[in-house]
Amino acid sequence: HSETPPSKEKIVLFYTRVNKKTGEKNKDEMNGRILNAEKEKLVLARIQDKLTQYNRKEKLVVFDGLNDDGETTMSIEDQFRLFRSASTIIGPHGAGIGGNLVWTSPFAQNCDDRVQLLEFRPRLDDDDLALSSPSSRGSYFKNFRKWPFEYHQVLYSENSTPEITDIDIDNLDDALDAMWGGPDKRHYHFNLTESAWNFPNMDEAVYMQNLMESKEQNRDTRLKIQFAA
Repeated sequence: HSETPPSKEKIVLFYTRVNKKTGEKNKDEMNGRILNAEKEKLVLARIQDKLTQYNRKEKLVVFDGLNDDGETTMSIEDQFRLFRSASTIIGPHGAGIGGNLVWTSPFAQNCDDRVQLLEFRPRLDDDDLALSSPSSRGSYFKNFRKWPFEYHQVLYSENSTPEITDIDIDNLDDALDAMWGGPDKRHYHFNLTESAWNFPNMDEAVYMQNLMESKEQNRDTRLKIQFAA
């Protein structure tokens, strides 16, 4: 679909796995992995703070898959309009995001025009959480890596369970700074032991060198990758 809304209509879309009107688990959600209620409030407040800090004009919209009545499912047309308007999508790994990413704009004119996706997901060493829903072991980066997204992730904290999840607010701050903070903030400190991304079957150093050479060839200087100490 070629329709692209004017920039003044762009939004930051936060996906919640609970009914935003009642605070209870969404009836359409078959799995758990619901973000701790108090932490979700803090997450939303921090996102709004960062929008203000970086003078971004998008409106923060919470998406739970339901209409404003909190009972009926949002129509496909309304979901299309919502996701097509998103400049940034934030939230936990799940069908609420994965099933709607195809509605985002595929017409990025440059790297800065890409839709930003920040996904909350299990760590590689968190077997209990990942096994509660095998699909959560995956990553939307792998599914949509050829779509014009800028992909980021925050890993669930160690105190997360298959029912209730948690994230570190400092990690959220780092991710939001990396997305919205300008060239001086756009650094990703890579730590293989904590990352949910699996390297291909090659030496880590060779992979990183190939990645950096590819970025230079494509003149993509927005994101520098550094190894964490």
